[in-house]
Amino acid sequence: MNADDRAQEQRRKLAAATAAAAAAAERAAPAPGEPPRPGDLYVFAATAAHDVEWLLTAAHPRRSERVRLVAADAAPWVGSADLEVPAGATATPLVLRCRHHLWWHRDDLPAGGRSGRLGADVAAAAEARCRALDAEGDAALLPGTSPLQQETDEDPEYRDREEELTAARAALAATADEHGRRRESERFGRRGPWSSVAALRTAAAVLLIALVATAWWASTLARRLDERSASSLQPIADAIVLEKQRGSVEAFAFDGPRKVFRLVSNDLDVDTGYRLEIVDEAGRTVMTAAFRLAKPSDLSLTLERTDFPPGRYLLRVFAVASTTPEPVHEVTLEVKAP
Repeated sequence: MNADDRAQEQRRKLAAATAAAAAAAERAAPAPGEPPRPGDLYVFAATAAHDVEWLLTAAHPRRSERVRLVAADAAPWVGSADLEVPAGATATPLVLRCRHHLWWHRDDLPAGGRSGRLGADVAAAAEARCRALDAEGDAALLPGTSPLQQETDEDPEYRDREEELTAARAALAATADEHGRRRESERFGRRGPWSSVAALRTAAAVLLIALVATAWWASTLARRLDERSASSLQPIADAIVLEKQRGSVEAFAFDGPRKVFRLVSNDLDVDTGYRLEIVDEAGRTVMTAAFRLAKPSDLSLTLERTDFPPGRYLLRVFAVASTTPEPVHEVTLEVKAP
């Protein structure tokens, strides 16, 4: 074979390899309208300046509307918390930065931001590493960490990249906060039953009448309490069950100056920090408190009549360490006039 034949053979092999790579990329790309699934890669405008993509690894174990996103880039370093994507899975080398992840609402994934797909097996490996880091701590050395990865952790250039990825995650978390506030406003504000000016005026008038009625009832009840035994008072409701479904209503009326509830939920984790928040129909915060459960379903809540006139209130429980503003649980309380 002469030199021209060898050159022609090399060009043929290169063309075949290029065609195979293009076909593989086309097969990996998600089809238009295809729902998000583990293994999809996304690009967000909020982090475009940081040269980072985000891999969807899995849905939240208890809240299917939330998905985990993990940072991915083409930087050459592979640290102890990172996961290198197998060769051939992408057109360019890609490393998953599992230390930099957050929960994201599925509805807020950018429709035109899907940049490719790595596959469910890569997503599962990244999800497992994220869970291990959550359990052991970001600074922990996971099993299988090589000496080279430990050395990379101390590389100044790698540390600089880590700082940039931290900034990228913070920018994306801020965007998640904005989306969460918008959804909350739409659900319990502009699109709610008190969204129009006329409805607000009507609600205010009804509330004023209810306040007057409540004051009269308080004085009447105080007089009757002297005539009745305290032990004979039976609470109308003694537990607020925080269901997984949103929008449930717990209706009750005060039969005394205060009402004591027991918050019941199998989904609240023990030894996890939570924040309780109660807002009224106008969106004002009536009550807020931090708590941590020593055992399931042992949180007691005392409501004072003077703080909760007749009307509807939204009770929400947030995880303090959560990376999104979405509540862990919520329930609507309706205080009725006696």
